[in-house]
Amino acid sequence: MMEVQKASSVVKTTSSRSSCGKFRFLLTKYWEAKSERKPRGLFICENPSIADELKYDQTLANITTLAVMWGWSGFELVNVHPSYSSDPKKIQPSQEAEEINSKFIDKAVARHSLIVIATGEGHMRVVNKIIKKYPDKKYLCIANNADGSGRHPSRLTIENHPKPELYKKAIS
Repeated sequence: MMEVQKASSVVKTTSSRSSCGKFRFLLTKYWEAKSERKPRGLFICENPSIADELKYDQTLANITTLAVMWGWSGFELVNVHPSYSSDPKKIQPSQEAEEINSKFIDKAVARHSLIVIATGEGHMRVVNKIIKKYPDKKYLCIANNADGSGRHPSRLTIENHPKPELYKKAIS
């Protein structure tokens, strides 16, 4: 006879946003205490769509699933552009927001040893700058794209739960 098991969890999610609500600089999600056995990682993506501490988008849902499947206790998420936009071509640039975002990226990279490059095609200049500044970090990706970028998680078919790969641009 089949038994029913009940499971529950408490997930702490926070976001750091601009007061005008147009920019997100950092999103964190933790469901367990950090330990040697269950690390936390950092994802670097392109730009936020709608996700914050309460709202989800496909990228955040896929990143959360990957982090759980990879055995992490949580993750942080930063973006090379902080502008909220479901269409990356419609990013609203702001020098002040980009400067603040750069500081958030620096601090997040400094905090983590596992860093997943998931910007999608393009953004190599920003990613290479990060790798050059922090060469001793372990850079991973979901998959290496043909142009050398790390695959973006938004259109990922999660059923296969891909294992993270070494990010080739960081080791070449």
